[in-house]
Order: sequence, then C-alpha cells, then structure tokens
Amino acid sequence: MQQVDDQQATVNKLLAAVQADTAAMETAQINLNYCTIRAPINGRIGFYQVQLGNIVQTTNQTGIVTITEDKPISVVFTLPEAELPRIQKAMTRGALPTIAYASDDKTKLADGQLMTPNNTIDTTTGTISLKAKFANDDDALWPGEFVNARLLVETLHNAVTVPVPAVQHGPNGLFVYIVKSDNTVQSQAVEVAYQDDSIAVVSKGLEGGQNVVVAGQARLAPGTRVAVSAPAS
Repeated sequence: MQQVDDQQATVNKLLAAVQADTAAMETAQINLNYCTIRAPINGRIGFYQVQLGNIVQTTNQTGIVTITEDKPISVVFTLPEAELPRIQKAMTRGALPTIAYASDDKTKLADGQLMTPNNTIDTTTGTISLKAKFANDDDALWPGEFVNARLLVETLHNAVTVPVPAVQHGPNGLFVYIVKSDNTVQSQAVEVAYQDDSIAVVSKGLEGGQNVVVAGQARLAPGTRVAVSAPAS
C-alpha cells in the first residue's frame, strides 16, 4: 500500500512538472507574439513611418504605418436638409441604391447602398451628411478620393420631363412656353414636382410630346413665331 502511494506521488509530481513546462511554453509563445505587429483590420497600407533600425516605443506619437479600410469602403456626401424627409420615407421601403461617379460626373465608378444619414444637420450650410457603403471589389474607389454620389430615392413612371431652362418664373408662378402646331408660342402654367441640375418633372400643365422653348424666352411673347430645331446630339 505504501508503494502505491509513493508511485502516485511520483506521478502527481511529474504531471505538475508537465503543467509547469506547458505554462512556460505558453508564456514563451505570448512573448513571441509580442514581437509580431498585426493590423487590426484589412485595408490598404500607406507609406512606412519608420525605417529598419529605428527604435519603436509605445510612447511614440506616430505609428509605424497607416491602414485605410477599402473593402468595403464608405462614401460620405451631403444633400439639402429639405430632402431628408423624402429620404427617411424611402428608407422605410427598403435599401436605397447609391451610385458613385468620378469628378467629371459622367464616369460611373461603383454601385452601393445608403447606410444612414448623420444624426445632426449642419446649421451653417443647411445640409445633411449621408454615408453609403460600396463593396469596391475592383478598387474603383480610392480612400480620400473626390466623387459625386447619386442617391435613388424614388422611380417616377410615365413622368413628363423638360429641361430645367425651359421652366420660367412669372408673377403667377412657374410657366413654360409651348410651341403650337403653327410654330407660335403660348405661355402655359405648370407645376414642378421635382427637379435636379438638368431635368424638371412636370406634374401638371404639360402632356408628353409637346415642344417647349428652352432658350431665349426673354424675347418671346404669346403668339411669337419660332423656329423648331432638333435637340443637340
């Protein structure tokens, strides 16, 4: 019986030694991990801030490198605060597609979707900031790049549209000059439901297919004859 107890004590002693060695190995592995610097995120790395041989300390104010997340990437853009209610209403119906264009506002770069508007309106400019996210799998968007963002809030079907210069402001409201079949013009009151930089959506006052005057309205009066020209290609 005494021999069994002695052997068990020896086994326990060896097990304790194994556990101590295992703890020492884990401590060594932790110390070794401290020798490797790992980035907390995936992204695009910038220029080195230190060179081989420089001393790096935890108190340094500058890091070793900078990393910017670019897959996915976010785009922040602004809109007038008056557009916020439409955007909020549209967001209740689902995700809002957002398209990023290059600085020329013609070259399409990427498709994404709106994430959220900011929690406050900029009172100095009367605008609201919005953030959209893009997968950016092809690296079309670059961190810090200036882009133009277009947000699809609503699709209007069978809408009557005219170029913005066709819409004039008169004493009784908005109007356009329509061209009648005899090439004379007539003033027609209209209501505009929406407009951007180039197109105005006319909700009342016009029918599809009517010709409108887009330039030189200051020289016109009802009954003035004009020459109809084809749209510029």
